Amino acid sequence: MPEAAPEVEVIIEVPRGSFIKRGSDFEIDFVSPLPCPYNYGAVPTMIGLEGDLLDAVVLGPRLALGQLVRLPAWGAVTPLQRSRVMFRFKALLEAHAEEMARLINREHGKVLSKPEPVVLFADFGDNALTFEAHFWVRMRRI
Repeated sequence: MPEAAPEVEVIIEVPRGSFIKRGSDFEIDFVSPLPCPYNYGAVPTMIGLEGDLLDAVVLGPRLALGQLVRLPAWGAVTPLQRSRVMFRFKALLEAHAEEMARLINREHGKVLSKPEPVVLFADFGDNALTFEAHFWVRMRRI
């Protein structure tokens, strides 16, 4: 049985959807024009390479400012465990490829509906997913 990833405690500094970035002292660092797409925080027991508390991204539903959560450290997850998660995620994305293609078509007015756009999962690495979107567009001749 694979060894479980070490767990860390993370204190939430920027709740998902927040426009305000706070530091570990909870003072406002800056106000963003866009909402944060994830919960962002720090590991209070670890110092990062720049000398500040180690940064952490916590996926999932919005958490409260200052909330302390305990979870497995993705960076410490073994490659086998990581690949299992990524293959499950890949299967979900491929299952919803047509839906993603329709969204691209709806958001971009020049994309033609026939032939239908296609979103393909291409590759993934340690911290990245790569997709290819294939679609036809209407172009004017000059």
